[in-house]
Amino acid sequence: MKAKSIAKKLAAGMAAAVEVGDCLEWQGKFACKGVTPVVPWHNLEKHRTDNAPVVRLLWEAKHGPIPAGHLVYKTCCNNACVLDGHLACGTRKDWAKARKKAGVTKHSPTARIALTLGARRRANVKNTMDKAREIRSLSAGRMRVYDIAKVTGVHPTMVADMRQGRSWRELGGNIWQGLAA
Repeated sequence: MKAKSIAKKLAAGMAAAVEVGDCLEWQGKFACKGVTPVVPWHNLEKHRTDNAPVVRLLWEAKHGPIPAGHLVYKTCCNNACVLDGHLACGTRKDWAKARKKAGVTKHSPTARIALTLGARRRANVKNTMDKAREIRSLSAGRMRVYDIAKVTGVHPTMVADMRQGRSWRELGGNIWQGLAA
């Protein structure tokens, strides 16, 4: 039952695939944060719907079983591609080499820029008692945590902690006056 229903859905999905540049892009369902093309099938043993990865099914149909410790990856680095010529089977090391050869790093250029800007912003923020006092005065004026974070440049979690006195508390009292003298 499983093999027939998956094969039928896979054939329908391949018929609907669209040629984009050198790749053949899957138009069906995606899983794993919209990255992996899948074919849904009803698992009768577990009484639920599971997803079968399309690239694994295509590889196994043409080349046989995938060896233990290996994975099927795309040499074109296009997640939606299901063209057989762009599929390869190898270890994670082979996959990393293929990505490096294609010029793909861990993060996309946009994500790298955003990460760099965030790191720069965090590096320039120095929390001080004056900043904590400013945050408390802004929160007394009924400003929202995220608005205060934008104004002061302090992370929203730290703003909430400063507001509620969990971080950067005002210390005072007789014991501190005696130490200062």
